[in-house]
Amino acid sequence: MLPLSSKSECPFGPSSQPQPEYQVERVASIVKTFLQEVGYVPTKINPVNKALEDYMEHLMNTRGLACEQLKKTINFSASLSELGCYKSTLEEKKNVAFGVYIDDKVTKDPAPFKEFASRLIRNQQQLDPILTAFTEVLGRMWDSYDPLAASAIFDDALSFVTGTCIEPELHRLPLVQGINRFSWYIRDLTGASNAYGLFPFTKSGNFNMLNVVQALPDMNFWTCLTNDLLSFHKEESTGETGTFIYNRARNDNKSRYETCEEIVAELRDARQTIHKALANNAAALEAWTIWERGYM
Repeated sequence: MLPLSSKSECPFGPSSQPQPEYQVERVASIVKTFLQEVGYVPTKINPVNKALEDYMEHLMNTRGLACEQLKKTINFSASLSELGCYKSTLEEKKNVAFGVYIDDKVTKDPAPFKEFASRLIRNQQQLDPILTAFTEVLGRMWDSYDPLAASAIFDDALSFVTGTCIEPELHRLPLVQGINRFSWYIRDLTGASNAYGLFPFTKSGNFNMLNVVQALPDMNFWTCLTNDLLSFHKEESTGETGTFIYNRARNDNKSRYETCEEIVAELRDARQTIHKALANNAAALEAWTIWERGYM
């Protein structure tokens, strides 16, 4: 979802320096190490949920959202919801699927998204029909989650929209060395990972925010950087440099491969912390483990 020198460069834009040759075998080794450390095995859950896909298509067609970009995301959105939250009800899965569905839209046309929060708080019509539907889905979070969890998901949705509107503008800024937390700040805003971390803990599962709140910081970190690590091969093979891994590597004056290796160790520690925080609640640990494996 979401980037080696001390030169003044764009922190999120392409580097002006030539990049070393892609070391595919090293990347493969890094990813294999990560998957071994988390004990990953492919889930046996059937990722196809036809009812959920039909809902997404119906929503797209009846709300004037139809376009090739969104058509391509229907199967992915429904599959992630099914794999990660297969014990949830269909209505709960619909909300998760739509959250995934909107994720790619904002980067293509940010203007309506910049007005999203203002129009939401003033009860004004949104400038894009997908945002009207998004507002309705956010309102339904209180039907699926306890009030604190629903509020946290709502807050994260607003941060996601804000961060994703900021991110394309960052190419205008020079890279300032020594502001080590900036790359993570932007990644945290754009990750919506508090929401993703809370998605499995629904009312139908008898969960509330306090069941998982101590694990949430590490859930957030794990979700963001697992995505980045498992996306690294795709980004590296296409020459993409506007990523958190590239930004962090530049700021730390390290290679992107060294940065990936550090992230593997940090993900291992974050996962151990999550499982420790949930150890006294077997149902919550099971729900997270299902999400964890389905997400990977």
